Amino acid sequence: MASTSYFANTVTLAISTAAGSSLTVGILGGVEITGEFEHVKLFGQETVFREDVARIKAEVAVKAKFSKFHPKILGAILGTEEAGKDINGGASATTTRASITDSNTVVLFDLMGSVTGKNGEVFRVRVDDVYFENVPWPAPEDDFMGPELSGFGAKGWLEYVTT
Repeated sequence: MASTSYFANTVTLAISTAAGSSLTVGILGGVEITGEFEHVKLFGQETVFREDVARIKAEVAVKAKFSKFHPKILGAILGTEEAGKDINGGASATTTRASITDSNTVVLFDLMGSVTGKNGEVFRVRVDDVYFENVPWPAPEDDFMGPELSGFGAKGWLEYVTT
């Protein structure tokens, strides 16, 4: 197995549903995924060197910047979506109003991505049950709107060629 370089080109974000299906809500323009662990170290009385170490907690940190997105992702994070209403609460057949919900229920997302190696190898990543901690609404002057989200996933997987 030889080392190779990879070019990041496809990462998507989907809302998880109770029925096991998903709705793609964004194409990421930049993503950083980090497996984070909490460790407990054991030291003995007869030595200054560490005797053992155990991993006790794990989660997957996710930072994502969007190149394309559906506003539904921001509405889902807020919590309440009301189809057929405008921002002032009036009837509207073509809009949905989202607002903060007085609830501790959190919407979870799934992240899937792949990068391609210079020899055609595909290196994939998957993070399930990601929650986001913020709802940004950036409006930069003379530029595309590209919200940046940060949050944590429950589990993560990598898939890569081993031959």
